[in-house]
Amino acid sequence: MTLRILIAYALIILVHTARADVVLLKNGNRLEGEVVAQDENSVTVRLENSEVSLRREDIKQIIEQDTPRDLYRTMLRGLNEDDAEGHYQIALYCAKEKLDDEAVALLRRALELKPGYPQAMKKLREIQAPAAAKLFERARKLAAEGKTSKALADYALLAEEYPESPLAPEAKAATAELHFAQLNYHAAMTQWKDILEKDRQNTRAFLGAVRICERVGQFDKAIEILDCVLRYETAEQIRNQCRGKRAAIAQIVKAGQAIDKAPDAPDNYALIARQFEKLGHMRTAAKWMEDAVERGSRDLQIVETLARHCDEDFRVTKAFEYWTYLKTLGPDAKLTRIANTRIKQLAVLKLIPEYIQCRSAQ
Repeated sequence: MTLRILIAYALIILVHTARADVVLLKNGNRLEGEVVAQDENSVTVRLENSEVSLRREDIKQIIEQDTPRDLYRTMLRGLNEDDAEGHYQIALYCAKEKLDDEAVALLRRALELKPGYPQAMKKLREIQAPAAAKLFERARKLAAEGKTSKALADYALLAEEYPESPLAPEAKAATAELHFAQLNYHAAMTQWKDILEKDRQNTRAFLGAVRICERVGQFDKAIEILDCVLRYETAEQIRNQCRGKRAAIAQIVKAGQAIDKAPDAPDNYALIARQFEKLGHMRTAAKWMEDAVERGSRDLQIVETLARHCDEDFRVTKAFEYWTYLKTLGPDAKLTRIANTRIKQLAVLKLIPEYIQCRSAQ
């Protein structure tokens, strides 16, 4: 009989014979659990979901028996260190007896000995699922409440404590997006790279990296990443998204080269602005729009978009200037009416700082 069969046989016997300690009280009550600590004055008993401390004087008798942890240690003594199946079988027993830390350690060792061991990975994820889900939900709520530091700490804890959980890459992705929102691009890129080290076809991570490249001006790298995604991605919606991004970035590169040759030509600035707008980087787009207008652009769409952006950004003086400029370009009647309305409203808002600084009580 092989050692593996002996371990499996021992497990069957131990699972059916394992019982808890029995504590008989003088009042006739009976507790079944695990005696985890005792001295001359008290005895601590671990029950299924709690621990209770009893006075020694209230106890009639303690019947100590093998606990699940005792049986686990017995199994370990007969286990070959290189036996992946043996580690897995003992892990199943530990999981059944709620010895989750021991089960996780055994399953990880089984996966080291037998990489890709499907049953071990499935059981490991099953054990980790409740705690990982609870931690992920807490982090998500903290992020929604604007408590970014605490959310990042919980996401990091999840990735560290439950790396095999399907929520681990989700935690890393959420961490990357939080860093990106805070303009911490280096930290965000680190998270995306960590995900890609384990999953070389994680489109979400690739596109997250592309967004960072767009922000920091690494356009060649962005195109390289998009080409990589297009080589393996089959979902047509994602492929169309990647093609659109690639085309916009290529236009930015081309217009940038044209600006190097003719730095005062406004159309190239306007072209770059439109591409950044397509990519969803409105603040960057607005900067290029301002550059285009400063160089004499008479593009109605650019000026109107810039005026509305300044409105939304509460840049009163700038918005007033752009609406006024738009009116001078002679747009259609509808746009002229909108410009006139905004000019009147903004003219009042421009006076607010003067009122605040005025010494007159009236």
